[in-house]
Amino acid sequence: MARIPETEVMNDPASVEGYTLATQDGGLANHFMPFLESNNGYLTIADIGCGNVGYAPQLELIYPNASFFGYDASALMLEKAQQFVSPDRYTLTQVSPDDSEIPSQNFDIVISSLLLHQYLNPMIMWETIKRVGKTGATFYVYDILRVEDTDICNDIVINFSPQTTTDEFKKDYFNTLRAGFTIPEIEQQLLAAGLTATIQTKELYPNLVVVYVKGTL
Repeated sequence: MARIPETEVMNDPASVEGYTLATQDGGLANHFMPFLESNNGYLTIADIGCGNVGYAPQLELIYPNASFFGYDASALMLEKAQQFVSPDRYTLTQVSPDDSEIPSQNFDIVISSLLLHQYLNPMIMWETIKRVGKTGATFYVYDILRVEDTDICNDIVINFSPQTTTDEFKKDYFNTLRAGFTIPEIEQQLLAAGLTATIQTKELYPNLVVVYVKGTL
């Protein structure tokens, strides 16, 4: 099945509310945390496409002395983020979908969770990572791989959704599964961006596979 892109910016109140409820009940974003390497250093960390940052409490434990800068194009998602972040540690900023307002060469670590599939042009994200990370910075990217079969998409949505969910969330979840990239596509994107990275995958549920990308700038 060909990729069917999602809407780049989550501005629908029902979608934002559904995603936030799902976050509170645990969700796909939580599977990103074990992939990260803990560090006690005084780091600056850019979270590109941070959304509502439902994983912020875990992230703040992994990097106990870091300062976080979350960037997202959705004002509604950033409003929801206020309930999850520590205000003294997380600075939230609304940016345009092309991420052009994020400061260049400013961060020790760059992370992106469940964002890649939302880009119409995924090269924007990889080029942003190159631009905003310091030389030697580590980047981590986490996302869902595309599910080719609509029946399998429906099965995943029905049987692998947080208990606290909404019909709007289920619709968005289905669309996310169709919008993901494949491993060969991600490898080609990294090659085009001139980035070297390791790629790992993990099957969370039959035919639901997530991808972890880690590299150094």
